[in-house]
Amino acid sequence: MSLNKFFNQQEETPRIDLSPMIDMIFLLLLFFMVTTTFEKNEAIEIQKSQAQASTPIKKEKFKVLLDSSGSYWVEETKFDLSEIVKQIEYFQIQNSEGVILIVPDKRSEMDTFVQLVDTLKVLKIKNFALGTTKKPNKL
Repeated sequence: MSLNKFFNQQEETPRIDLSPMIDMIFLLLLFFMVTTTFEKNEAIEIQKSQAQASTPIKKEKFKVLLDSSGSYWVEETKFDLSEIVKQIEYFQIQNSEGVILIVPDKRSEMDTFVQLVDTLKVLKIKNFALGTTKKPNKL
């Protein structure tokens, strides 16, 4: 009878235990999260031109940056010409005495600067300034 029990037993189906694999995945995930360096990229780097007659602007200003690739930036957001004009118009409605400060990169193309200034003149926005850095005095 004991022999019968041995032969009549049903075979147990093989199983794969997934808990060690899940533990390993979580350990790898934790390792990569801890060892990864998160680098905050600056939006753009502008090299301003230098001028003798530069003076600080004390009024409310809307700063538009022109980078070396010909893109328009406001704070850390990139815009095309039509979008930047809409932003400027909205600023002018909110602050009629505010100044549009255009800060071109020294290496930027003149075309993007001329397009922006031309569009501002067409819209009859005359209160804009050019951003520069003060030239150091040579003694």
